[in-house]
Amino acid sequence: MANKWRRWLLLGAGTLACGVAAGCGPAVQSSANTQNQQTMGTPVPSSTWKRIVGAAEAGTQLTMYKEQMKATFTQGSLHSTFSVYGAINPPDRISLAITEGNTQTDYYQQGQTAYAYDNGRWSPSAPLSEADVYPSFLALAQAAQAAGEALYQLPRTYVQDEYCDVYRTVLPGEDLKLLPQWTSIAPGDVGRVLVTWYVGQTDGVLREVDTQSVAGIPRTGALQIDTTTLLFDLNNKIAQIQLPQSLIKELEGAGTGS
Repeated sequence: MANKWRRWLLLGAGTLACGVAAGCGPAVQSSANTQNQQTMGTPVPSSTWKRIVGAAEAGTQLTMYKEQMKATFTQGSLHSTFSVYGAINPPDRISLAITEGNTQTDYYQQGQTAYAYDNGRWSPSAPLSEADVYPSFLALAQAAQAAGEALYQLPRTYVQDEYCDVYRTVLPGEDLKLLPQWTSIAPGDVGRVLVTWYVGQTDGVLREVDTQSVAGIPRTGALQIDTTTLLFDLNNKIAQIQLPQSLIKELEGAGTGS
Protein backbone atom coordinates (compact mmCIF):
# COMPACT_ATOMS: atom_id res chain seq x y z
CA MET A 1 0.00 0.00 0.00
CA ALA A 2 2.75 2.48 0.94
CA ASN A 3 4.64 1.97 -2.34
CA LYS A 4 1.45 2.46 -4.34
CA TRP A 5 0.71 5.78 -2.62
CA ARG A 6 4.26 7.00 -3.14
CA ARG A 7 4.12 6.14 -6.84
CA TRP A 8 0.95 8.15 -7.34
CA LEU A 9 2.15 11.16 -5.37
CA LEU A 10 5.53 11.26 -7.07
CA LEU A 11 3.85 11.34 -10.45
CA GLY A 12 1.96 14.34 -9.09
CA ALA A 13 5.33 15.91 -8.50
CA GLY A 14 6.09 15.67 -12.21
CA THR A 15 7.86 12.33 -12.40
CA LEU A 16 7.37 9.86 -15.20
CA ALA A 17 7.02 6.32 -13.85
CA CYS A 18 8.27 3.64 -16.18
CA GLY A 19 7.08 1.18 -13.54
CA VAL A 20 3.51 1.79 -14.70
CA ALA A 21 4.26 -0.30 -17.76
CA ALA A 22 5.64 -3.78 -17.19
CA GLY A 23 9.05 -4.42 -18.67
CA CYS A 24 10.09 -0.83 -19.03
CA GLY A 25 13.64 -0.63 -20.26
CA PRO A 26 16.35 1.95 -19.60
CA ALA A 27 16.24 3.64 -23.01
CA VAL A 28 13.90 6.61 -22.96
CA GLN A 29 13.50 9.09 -25.79
CA SER A 30 11.75 12.44 -25.45
CA SER A 31 8.86 13.71 -27.50
CA ALA A 32 10.67 17.04 -27.18
CA ASN A 33 12.98 15.89 -29.97
CA THR A 34 10.13 16.52 -32.40
CA GLN A 35 9.28 19.99 -31.08
CA ASN A 36 9.96 22.77 -33.55
CA GLN A 37 10.77 26.38 -32.76
CA GLN A 38 7.15 27.46 -33.03
CA THR A 39 6.00 24.84 -30.52
CA MET A 40 8.80 25.61 -28.08
CA GLY A 41 8.04 29.34 -28.03
CA THR A 42 10.23 32.45 -27.95
CA PRO A 43 13.74 32.14 -26.46
CA VAL A 44 14.27 34.11 -23.26
CA PRO A 45 17.46 34.91 -21.31
CA SER A 46 18.75 32.30 -18.87
CA SER A 47 18.20 34.85 -16.11
CA THR A 48 14.47 34.08 -16.51
CA TRP A 49 15.08 30.88 -14.54
CA LYS A 50 15.22 33.12 -11.47
CA ARG A 51 11.50 33.79 -11.91
CA ILE A 52 10.64 30.08 -12.08
CA VAL A 53 12.87 29.22 -9.11
CA GLY A 54 11.27 32.05 -7.15
CA ALA A 55 7.79 30.81 -8.05
CA ALA A 56 8.57 27.30 -6.79
CA GLU A 57 10.24 28.71 -3.67
CA ALA A 58 7.14 30.81 -2.96
CA GLY A 59 5.13 27.60 -3.14
CA THR A 60 7.23 26.05 -0.37
CA GLN A 61 6.01 28.82 1.94
CA LEU A 62 2.33 27.94 1.52
CA THR A 63 0.47 26.54 4.50
CA MET A 64 -2.27 24.89 2.41
CA TYR A 65 -3.22 24.32 -1.22
CA LYS A 66 -5.11 21.97 -3.51
CA GLU A 67 -3.59 19.71 -6.13
CA GLN A 68 -5.06 18.07 -9.21
CA MET A 69 -2.80 15.75 -11.16
CA LYS A 70 -3.56 13.65 -14.21
CA ALA A 71 -1.20 11.18 -15.86
CA THR A 72 -1.94 9.74 -19.30
CA PHE A 73 -0.20 6.71 -20.81
CA THR A 74 -0.60 5.98 -24.53
CA GLN A 75 0.87 3.04 -26.42
CA GLY A 76 -0.51 2.60 -29.91
CA SER A 77 -4.26 2.16 -29.54
CA LEU A 78 -3.96 1.51 -25.80
CA HIS A 79 -4.76 4.38 -23.46
CA SER A 80 -4.87 4.57 -19.67
CA THR A 81 -5.07 7.34 -17.10
CA PHE A 82 -5.08 7.94 -13.39
CA SER A 83 -5.60 11.10 -11.40
CA VAL A 84 -5.01 12.59 -7.98
CA TYR A 85 -7.18 15.28 -6.44
CA GLY A 86 -7.11 16.73 -2.95
CA ALA A 87 -5.43 19.05 -0.50
CA ILE A 88 -1.96 19.37 1.01
CA ASN A 89 -1.36 21.19 4.30
CA PRO A 90 2.44 21.09 4.70
CA PRO A 91 4.33 19.62 6.26
CA ASP A 92 2.38 16.41 6.87
CA ARG A 93 -1.39 16.80 6.61
CA ILE A 94 -2.78 15.21 3.45
CA SER A 95 -6.20 14.38 2.02
CA LEU A 96 -6.30 12.87 -1.47
CA ALA A 97 -8.57 10.89 -3.76
CA ILE A 98 -6.81 8.68 -6.30
CA THR A 99 -8.78 7.46 -9.32
CA GLU A 100 -7.53 4.70 -11.59
CA GLY A 101 -10.06 3.55 -14.16
CA ASN A 102 -13.38 3.22 -12.35
CA THR A 103 -11.76 2.75 -8.94
CA GLN A 104 -11.26 5.51 -6.37
CA THR A 105 -9.21 5.22 -3.20
CA ASP A 106 -9.01 7.92 -0.51
CA TYR A 107 -5.99 8.72 1.64
CA TYR A 108 -5.76 10.79 4.82
CA GLN A 109 -2.68 11.64 6.87
CA GLN A 110 -2.09 13.75 9.96
CA GLY A 111 1.45 13.80 11.28
CA GLN A 112 2.80 10.27 11.21
CA THR A 113 -0.64 8.64 11.28
CA ALA A 114 -2.20 7.70 7.95
CA TYR A 115 -5.23 5.79 6.66
CA ALA A 116 -6.41 4.58 3.26
CA TYR A 117 -10.08 4.09 2.40
CA ASP A 118 -10.66 1.14 0.09
CA ASN A 119 -13.40 -1.46 -0.26
CA GLY A 120 -15.71 0.42 2.08
CA ARG A 121 -13.45 0.85 5.08
CA TRP A 122 -10.44 2.74 6.41
CA SER A 123 -7.19 0.85 7.06
CA PRO A 124 -3.90 2.05 8.58
CA SER A 125 -1.32 3.04 5.96
CA ALA A 126 2.32 4.11 5.97
CA PRO A 127 2.75 7.90 6.26
CA LEU A 128 4.24 9.86 3.38
CA SER A 129 7.12 12.30 3.70
CA GLU A 130 7.15 13.74 0.15
CA ALA A 131 3.53 14.77 -0.42
CA ASP A 132 4.29 18.49 -0.78
CA VAL A 133 5.18 18.87 -4.48
CA TYR A 134 6.76 22.32 -4.28
CA PRO A 135 10.17 21.32 -2.82
CA SER A 136 10.66 18.81 -5.65
CA PHE A 137 9.72 21.36 -8.29
CA LEU A 138 12.10 23.83 -6.65
CA ALA A 139 14.99 21.34 -6.79
CA LEU A 140 14.28 20.63 -10.47
CA ALA A 141 14.14 24.32 -11.39
CA GLN A 142 17.34 25.06 -9.46
CA ALA A 143 19.20 22.27 -11.27
CA ALA A 144 18.01 23.60 -14.65
CA GLN A 145 19.05 27.12 -13.66
CA ALA A 146 22.52 25.99 -12.59
CA ALA A 147 22.98 24.11 -15.87
CA GLY A 148 21.83 27.10 -17.90
CA GLU A 149 19.21 25.05 -19.74
CA ALA A 150 17.59 26.85 -22.69
CA LEU A 151 14.24 28.39 -21.77
CA TYR A 152 11.36 29.53 -23.98
CA GLN A 153 8.24 31.59 -23.33
CA LEU A 154 4.76 30.79 -24.62
CA PRO A 155 1.67 33.05 -24.66
CA ARG A 156 0.16 33.63 -21.23
CA THR A 157 -2.77 31.45 -20.24
CA TYR A 158 -5.44 31.29 -17.54
CA VAL A 159 -4.98 28.61 -14.89
CA GLN A 160 -7.88 28.21 -12.45
CA ASP A 161 -8.12 31.76 -11.06
CA GLU A 162 -4.90 33.36 -12.27
CA TYR A 163 -3.32 34.46 -15.55
CA CYS A 164 0.08 32.79 -15.84
CA ASP A 165 3.33 33.38 -17.70
CA VAL A 166 4.23 30.13 -19.43
CA TYR A 167 7.78 28.82 -19.90
CA ARG A 168 9.02 25.65 -21.57
CA THR A 169 12.30 23.77 -21.48
CA VAL A 170 13.77 20.38 -22.28
CA LEU A 171 15.55 18.80 -19.30
CA PRO A 172 17.77 15.72 -19.09
CA GLY A 173 16.13 12.78 -17.39
CA GLU A 174 19.09 12.69 -15.03
CA ASP A 175 17.77 15.88 -13.42
CA LEU A 176 14.51 14.15 -12.53
CA LYS A 177 16.47 11.93 -10.15
CA LEU A 178 16.36 14.95 -7.86
CA LEU A 179 12.71 14.10 -7.30
CA PRO A 180 12.05 11.66 -4.42
CA GLN A 181 12.22 7.94 -5.20
CA TRP A 182 13.09 8.59 -8.87
CA THR A 183 15.68 5.80 -9.05
CA SER A 184 13.33 3.16 -7.67
CA ILE A 185 10.46 4.32 -9.90
CA ALA A 186 12.37 4.64 -13.17
CA PRO A 187 15.60 2.63 -12.85
CA GLY A 188 18.34 3.05 -15.43
CA ASP A 189 19.04 5.89 -17.82
CA VAL A 190 16.26 8.13 -19.11
CA GLY A 191 16.14 10.54 -22.02
CA ARG A 192 15.09 14.15 -22.11
CA VAL A 193 11.74 15.45 -20.86
CA LEU A 194 9.70 18.41 -22.07
CA VAL A 195 8.66 20.49 -19.03
CA THR A 196 6.24 23.44 -19.08
CA TRP A 197 6.03 25.82 -16.12
CA TYR A 198 3.12 28.18 -15.34
CA VAL A 199 3.89 31.14 -13.05
CA GLY A 200 1.10 33.32 -11.65
CA GLN A 201 1.36 36.88 -12.97
CA THR A 202 -0.16 38.41 -9.84
CA ASP A 203 1.15 36.28 -6.98
CA GLY A 204 4.32 34.93 -8.62
CA VAL A 205 3.62 31.37 -7.42
CA LEU A 206 4.01 28.21 -9.49
CA ARG A 207 0.48 27.21 -10.56
CA GLU A 208 1.00 24.30 -12.97
CA VAL A 209 3.72 21.97 -14.25
CA ASP A 210 3.31 19.73 -17.32
CA THR A 211 5.68 17.01 -18.55
CA GLN A 212 5.87 15.05 -21.79
CA SER A 213 8.06 12.07 -22.58
CA VAL A 214 8.24 8.96 -24.73
CA ALA A 215 9.62 5.80 -23.15
CA GLY A 216 10.99 2.89 -25.16
CA ILE A 217 9.44 -0.39 -23.97
CA PRO A 218 11.30 -3.57 -25.06
CA ARG A 219 9.27 -5.85 -27.32
CA THR A 220 6.21 -3.58 -27.16
CA GLY A 221 7.26 -0.20 -28.59
CA ALA A 222 7.02 3.40 -27.46
CA LEU A 223 4.97 4.62 -24.50
CA GLN A 224 3.85 8.25 -24.51
CA ILE A 225 3.66 9.64 -20.96
CA ASP A 226 2.05 13.00 -20.22
CA THR A 227 1.42 14.53 -16.80
CA THR A 228 -0.33 17.71 -15.72
CA THR A 229 -0.19 19.02 -12.15
CA LEU A 230 -2.49 21.92 -11.23
CA LEU A 231 -1.95 23.82 -7.97
CA PHE A 232 -4.73 26.12 -6.75
CA ASP A 233 -6.65 27.53 -3.77
CA LEU A 234 -3.28 28.65 -2.44
CA ASN A 235 -3.53 29.51 1.27
CA ASN A 236 -7.30 29.48 0.86
CA LYS A 237 -9.27 28.06 3.80
CA ILE A 238 -11.18 25.88 1.37
CA ALA A 239 -7.96 23.84 1.18
CA GLN A 240 -7.80 23.33 4.96
CA ILE A 241 -8.01 19.62 5.71
CA GLN A 242 -10.55 18.22 8.14
CA LEU A 243 -10.66 14.70 9.58
CA PRO A 244 -13.10 12.70 7.38
CA GLN A 245 -16.40 12.00 9.13
CA SER A 246 -16.37 8.37 7.98
CA LEU A 247 -12.94 7.89 9.56
CA ILE A 248 -14.13 9.50 12.80
CA LYS A 249 -17.02 7.04 12.97
CA GLU A 250 -14.74 4.06 12.39
CA LEU A 251 -12.26 5.22 15.02
CA GLU A 252 -15.07 5.81 17.50
CA GLY A 253 -16.49 2.39 16.73
CA ALA A 254 -13.11 0.76 17.25
CA GLY A 255 -12.72 2.60 20.54
CA THR A 256 -16.02 1.26 21.86
CA GLY A 257 -15.38 -2.21 20.51
CA SER A 258 -18.52 -2.12 18.32
